[in-house]
Amino acid sequence: INDIYFIKQYADIQRYCMECLKLSKAQQLGLNSAAELLRIDLEEFVLHRALTDSEISAKCFKKLYDKDRLEPHIQNCSEDFYKKMFFKPYIISDVNDPLIDKSAMQCKCIRCGKSAKKIDGWRFLGGQFRAIYLCRSCNVKMMANVQFKKYYDKVSTKKSVTEIDKKKPENRRSS
Repeated sequence: INDIYFIKQYADIQRYCMECLKLSKAQQLGLNSAAELLRIDLEEFVLHRALTDSEISAKCFKKLYDKDRLEPHIQNCSEDFYKKMFFKPYIISDVNDPLIDKSAMQCKCIRCGKSAKKIDGWRFLGGQFRAIYLCRSCNVKMMANVQFKKYYDKVSTKKSVTEIDKKKPENRRSS
C-alpha cells in the first residue's frame, strides 16, 4: 500500500488537544491523560484497543472542537505523510550502525561521577546493548544498558547504569 486514496487531509489530534488544553509541546499528552483532563469516563472502555482508543479520541476531539482553531492543524496527505505512517519503528541491534550515538555508550561511575572503564565488550541481549564497566577510583563494577530505537524521523536512546552487587550470592543448587 503506497497510499490510501480516499484520505486527502489529516490533522494531528494529539497536538490539537495539547494546544487546546494549553499544554507544553515538551511533554507528550497520552490518550488516558487527555480523557481524564476532559472528564471523559473511561469505565466503559477497554484501553489500548484500536476501536476503543479511536472512540476515546473522538470524544476528546468532540469536547475540544473549534473549527477556526482546528484549521491550522489540517494538512494535506503528502508522500512524506505516507512514508511516516507506514514506517515501523525498530530497535537497532548492530553496534556498528551509523545511527548509534557512540557517546551514549560511555559510562560514568554512579558513585563518584568519574569515567569508568569498560571491562568486557558490548553484547546485544533483550533488545539492548549491555557491557560491564569498572570505576578504578571506587572499585565499583557497573552494568550499562543502552537501547537505540529508530523512528521515522529520529533515534531515541534509553540508558541505565546499575551497580553490580558484590555480595550477591551465587546461584547454587543444594544436593
